[in-house]
Amino acid sequence: MTEPVAAKPDQQTPASNADTTSDHAPSKFGTRVYFATDSDCKRSGFTLIETVTMFSLMSVLAISSLSILNAISQNGIELAQSHQTRRDALRLADSVREDAATSSNANPSNAGNAINQWSFTFEKGKTTTTYEWMTDINAIRRTERSDGETIRTDRFLLPRGAKTKMTIDQNTITLQVNLPGKGRQWVMEGTLSRGGEKP
Repeated sequence: MTEPVAAKPDQQTPASNADTTSDHAPSKFGTRVYFATDSDCKRSGFTLIETVTMFSLMSVLAISSLSILNAISQNGIELAQSHQTRRDALRLADSVREDAATSSNANPSNAGNAINQWSFTFEKGKTTTTYEWMTDINAIRRTERSDGETIRTDRFLLPRGAKTKMTIDQNTITLQVNLPGKGRQWVMEGTLSRGGEKP
């Protein structure tokens, strides 16, 4: 009667054969090797759908931000232009009063063209100061000349869509600026130093 022979470590017994179908299979060195299954793996990174969705949301946010910034910038520009036109209107009123007070005569001209609709000239001896309504730049230009040479030029920006008219009555100079909107206007007046002529 033969004695049972013990199984060698590198030989697999039927009991160990059952382990080969599991996730814990013994190696030939007697240690067990762990085989990871799909359920044991943790997902990392983003899927294609998640990436596309993220980029779509970022694009919508970027476009919305640009629209808001553009609106803010436009409002800022309009506000700055409004302040500038008000400052120019005050400077224009001071300039008209000063020129009228230092001039002996004033001559309006209605012979306008495509660039300027009217001009108005103050005479101070050899010096003349001319106001012109420039339709292309929506501003009144003041040009001071002495002996036919230009010595100074100023420009007064007015609100867009404004209409202007400069007249003389006796010794009173009147510059009227009709603003866009019903019943809105600026009136600037000056008095000639020694009277004036009617147009």
